[in-house]
Amino acid sequence: MAEEHHHHQSPAPSEHTRITQYPKRSLPIRALTSILKFLLRHRWKVLFLGIFLLVFVNYTRLVKDSLIILALMIIGSFSTFYKYRVKISLGVELVTMVTVLTSIVYGPIIGAIVGVITSTLSVVLPQMVDASDVLYIASKIVVAIVVYILRNSPLMYLCIIALVIEWIISEPLRLMSGSIELRMMSFLYMSTGLIWNIFMFMWLAPPLLNLMGGVAP
Repeated sequence: MAEEHHHHQSPAPSEHTRITQYPKRSLPIRALTSILKFLLRHRWKVLFLGIFLLVFVNYTRLVKDSLIILALMIIGSFSTFYKYRVKISLGVELVTMVTVLTSIVYGPIIGAIVGVITSTLSVVLPQMVDASDVLYIASKIVVAIVVYILRNSPLMYLCIIALVIEWIISEPLRLMSGSIELRMMSFLYMSTGLIWNIFMFMWLAPPLLNLMGGVAP
């Protein structure tokens, strides 16, 4: 009897028992369920945190962009301050590069505003204002629009385009004047400006564009 007792097996589960027994959920499913329950329980806090992070990120980017634009405008405005001492019409300036870069990254409206303000200060600060400066300042609006349209072109290509637009708009007054001195000043301005800006767009423009969040074409 003892031997039969040891070999006695428990009865097999009924059909009803087999149907109602479910396998235990795996660990990832339990973790996901817990996370969903937590989010639902604290949904207002989670929503508030998401809105806060979104505003914070956008505000931080706005502050960064504003500081970069302000710094570029200051650099561009004072890039011609040497003319306060050296009264020679040279094309050594950073206004063109500042206008091109801001137009690429921030669009034609910001580019035009930056270009107009920076070019205005660049001729007022060194106290070398002449009749063609009004056209020079206005040319930055056209430069901003065209550069933005061609923003995926190589930087050097945009540099040449910007300079040519400026020259076409601002330089005819001096070139068509009867004064040989004014013509020589115009040629000196364009030749030095071409050499200087090619160098700046090769050396300084690419890292500045990366800093501004753009990608050099």
